[in-house]
Amino acid sequence: MPTERLYYGDSFLRSFEAQILDLREMKGQFHVLLDRTAFYPTGGGQPNDRGTLNGVEVVDVFEQEDTAEVIHVTSSAVEGEQAKGKVDWPRRFDHMQQHTGQHILSAAFVQLCDAATVGFHLGLETSTIDLRTSTSISGRLEEVVNLANQVVFEDREVAVLNVSRGEADAMHLRKESDREGIFRIIDVTGFDRTPCGGTHVARTGQIGLIATRKVERYKQGWRVEFVCGGRALQRSRDDYGTLAQASKLLSSPIDQIPALIEKQIEESRSSRRERSHLLDELASFKAMSLLQNAKSCGDLRLLSETFRNEGLDYVKMLALHAIAESKVVAFFVLTGEKPQLLIAASADSGVDAGQLFKVCGQAFSLRGGGSKNLAQGSLEDPSAVMPLLEFAEKQLTSI
Repeated sequence: MPTERLYYGDSFLRSFEAQILDLREMKGQFHVLLDRTAFYPTGGGQPNDRGTLNGVEVVDVFEQEDTAEVIHVTSSAVEGEQAKGKVDWPRRFDHMQQHTGQHILSAAFVQLCDAATVGFHLGLETSTIDLRTSTSISGRLEEVVNLANQVVFEDREVAVLNVSRGEADAMHLRKESDREGIFRIIDVTGFDRTPCGGTHVARTGQIGLIATRKVERYKQGWRVEFVCGGRALQRSRDDYGTLAQASKLLSSPIDQIPALIEKQIEESRSSRRERSHLLDELASFKAMSLLQNAKSCGDLRLLSETFRNEGLDYVKMLALHAIAESKVVAFFVLTGEKPQLLIAASADSGVDAGQLFKVCGQAFSLRGGGSKNLAQGSLEDPSAVMPLLEFAEKQLTSI
């Protein structure tokens, strides 16, 4: 038969006594069935409660849907015919703050944005609601959060109403339900009425604060990340700690950090552009120097070089400058744990760099590829660099 759920009438109940109806071992854990419980089972976006039964840890709680029985999963067997249950109160109260805060935040989005909540997830550190709306909510987010917190600060009563289907239909509930029988309605006085089987605070002031963290596009609507109560307090401490550390590192007052970071980002971009320009000039000069000592291979000029400390971007620049000249083929290797091979060929060389790389790759387990003018990839075996260059040169002479 269905388990009597004590939290329906009193979400603040921390301990209770019940009769053990069944105890079964399941894969190294134990499933305990009681005649009544104050433990909330996972459901409706809210995680399960934890705590103890006769001192034994309750690690999970879930509902058996076909029987409406609440199953308590324990780490070891619960002795006796009676059980004294204790709910992990800090976890329970945290969930109450987040869930009631979600009701208020969702109602505020309906009132100001006509955006209905179609999904809710109470996470370990933050929670999210998914909103169904085709229009952007970003412009009204601050207004929504202000309205939600105004309801919190007014310390309105949060009542539990048990009503019939007909009474529920007459209440203009925020969220419709197709269930029959008695409805459990969470009523935030003068602001929101919603069917819900979760645990909630008794007054909105107990939520403390509602703070949004992130808003992003999700499917056909928006996903809003938020925190309430103790989580909002901890997040504000963490955020301030991060800002204080940044302030110290940047030797700047906290309120000037955004402008300073923006300035440093622009300076960094400017430095990168300047560095890239200088590298390009250096690569151009280096390419001309290498071409003066290039090997002759028929009517082609062959460059075969290894590099140790240069970066891959520079070596690629060098290759591109080299093949800008007539009838040039370059084999460049950047040595290291996984050497990088670049094969480059001038447009008038008659050599397909991508095809030549493929031939070398089949012989030396190269990973990569490229176009007719430039191909690159990595070599698994560093000791194969010289044999690879010799092989590539032989392939060139056979073309």
